[in-house]
Amino acid sequence: MSFEGTIAAAPGQAEASSGAFRSSTPRHLTPAWLLSTLLVLAAILQQCVIGLDADVSWLLTVGERVLDGQRLYVDIFEVNPPASVLIYLPGIAAARLLGVSAELGTAALIFILAGVSIWGSARLLLHAGILQRGRHAPILCCAAFAFVLLPGACFAQREHVALLTLLPFMAVLGVRMKGRSVALAAGFLAGLGAGVTMAIKPHFVLAVAPMVLFAMWRRRSISVALGPEVGAAAAVVLSYALLVVAIYPIYLTDALPLLNAVYIPARSGYAEMLLSPHRILFLAAFVLTAVVGQERLVRSFAILPFLAAAGFAAALLMQGKGYLNHAYPAVALAVLALAIILMERQADRGRRRAGGLALVLLAGLSVYVFLAVTSYAELARTVERVAPPSPRIIVAGSNLSVGHPITRWLEGRWVGRRASLWATGTGVRLLSEPMDAARRALIEAYVEEDRRIFVEDIARGRPDVVLVPGVHGMQWIASHPEVAGAMKSYRTAGSAQDVFILVRRPGL
Repeated sequence: MSFEGTIAAAPGQAEASSGAFRSSTPRHLTPAWLLSTLLVLAAILQQCVIGLDADVSWLLTVGERVLDGQRLYVDIFEVNPPASVLIYLPGIAAARLLGVSAELGTAALIFILAGVSIWGSARLLLHAGILQRGRHAPILCCAAFAFVLLPGACFAQREHVALLTLLPFMAVLGVRMKGRSVALAAGFLAGLGAGVTMAIKPHFVLAVAPMVLFAMWRRRSISVALGPEVGAAAAVVLSYALLVVAIYPIYLTDALPLLNAVYIPARSGYAEMLLSPHRILFLAAFVLTAVVGQERLVRSFAILPFLAAAGFAAALLMQGKGYLNHAYPAVALAVLALAIILMERQADRGRRRAGGLALVLLAGLSVYVFLAVTSYAELARTVERVAPPSPRIIVAGSNLSVGHPITRWLEGRWVGRRASLWATGTGVRLLSEPMDAARRALIEAYVEEDRRIFVEDIARGRPDVVLVPGVHGMQWIASHPEVAGAMKSYRTAGSAQDVFILVRRPGL
């Protein structure tokens, strides 16, 4: 079976034959190319203004220490699997080679990855006639929006990287469903990307598997699952698992038990996640795609981003946190699926107009939601005023965003082995719930370990600045004699954004 819908095709125009991109662009499509360029420029400006978020900032710090020879999960501790750090090493290494910041190197590499991923996917779809030659600019414009501008504060997050590495695999499956062949190299590279996606987070198999299963159903054959792209993806996942066992066994013995005991059980309620703004945006785009597409959807290329969006949404629920970065892939793909179904030549004109207005509204709201994050810029300015240049910093609190990326903004040095006291904050919340004695003792042990490591880091790292979120943070210090003893050398020098700034007394 082949797709009946051809993306961005003019009525009566035949599907394009295989070949390279045409160099000429129809005059009526010039605005689409111009808009694509403006979207990319806007994304670059957006990153210059907001920078990379707390998660990425922390992982860059971890990556730098690993490249400096420190041992992951020993000298620097990250609760996530090794892929969360490994994917940032190329950007950090490139930045060092070029003499620029890790942030600039990483952001540039992500822009390049986005360009290559979108361009490579477009070539595959053009070759198969799924994208109409000479009329592909509008869909590329939508792709630039969804994968370059829309991420906003989630730019370069693991979910953003995972989505970009998955796009060529999606395109290959689209070509397979049309009954066309794919070059061995293209299939292999697309499979490597999908493997990276699943290595970043095993949950993302929920986005990959439905596409493969649907492609098998469309072709009425298991041959899709035997293609080089699926084999390459499986090989990457298996190789990564072996790497973890061989090189990072301490993750399995130290980090994973902590993850299972403290991080995973701390879930948001389903109602809270379903009613969050980003979840509502996903559901709106998802339902609109189904309504506008109706019976055409299963014969359209839009079905693949539609299914992947559902898979990423399921991964969001499985993780149980409802974080903005967890929601990004589902929202981006749902918006893209809606755009694709609206651009197909079989689409009803009335539905296209109504759907187009809804798409514009959803796109604008999505940009707003993915930029609406807390920034500690005022705190950074205050710390800069009261602390020495390039200060050594640590945080006596569980909020990752208090210490990162502020430390990097101030060209400071993070002296903690952990990103924050997240195990303490999460553990205390869990301990307020009913549980058996064995589990309570385990969580209490992890909370105590978190506190012990903090005290050791204070003594060893001698931070110039200790950031303490809220009055409850100060109370936590006072309520634990060993912490209070470690903090004797510090005085309160100011506060900003409900964070107290403690600095080391001169000569101590």
